[in-house]
Amino acid sequence: DTLEVAGVFVEIGSVPNSEMVRELGALDARGQVIIDSKHGSTSHAGIFAAGDIAEYFDVVFGGYHKHGNWTNAFLQGRVAGQNMVGREPLAFKTVPFYSIANLGLHITFLGEAEDAEDVETVSRMDITARRYERFFLREEKLVGAVLINMFHDKPALTELIEKKIPVARARTDLADMSFDVKTLLG
Repeated sequence: DTLEVAGVFVEIGSVPNSEMVRELGALDARGQVIIDSKHGSTSHAGIFAAGDIAEYFDVVFGGYHKHGNWTNAFLQGRVAGQNMVGREPLAFKTVPFYSIANLGLHITFLGEAEDAEDVETVSRMDITARRYERFFLREEKLVGAVLINMFHDKPALTELIEKKIPVARARTDLADMSFDVKTLLG
């Protein structure tokens, strides 16, 4: 049998080099480097971490996460660097995302863009313009989105997720490609 598809995406993941932190004894029982999201520091005095090796407490969603992408590493590094030099403490707070442009498509995964029992999804697409969005809602609030050629919506969607603004009342609007998600910000 043959399955006809428009594209196939495969993530191979990353394996961080943790040898140095292993030697320092900064790995937890699972072999992860856990950082304090408020400071970028590990449980060991004077040791900071950022990027692919750092598992952080996500203050937006609650729970620990690791995101292996350049933007996450850069933002965590900025927090860790500022806190290492003793300036005004800076917290790491971000809505995680991954974005790639390839084959004429700009694809972005934002927040918790995964199906789950407690998640409702709303989708909209314009095949002719090659645009698509899928919104993930939990308890009336947006928790994630998949955007294809709709990157301009990322800032508004990020703010909706971060501020936990209820959007469920706009389910029908979210399914309409002509609806501007920025209007949900009030």
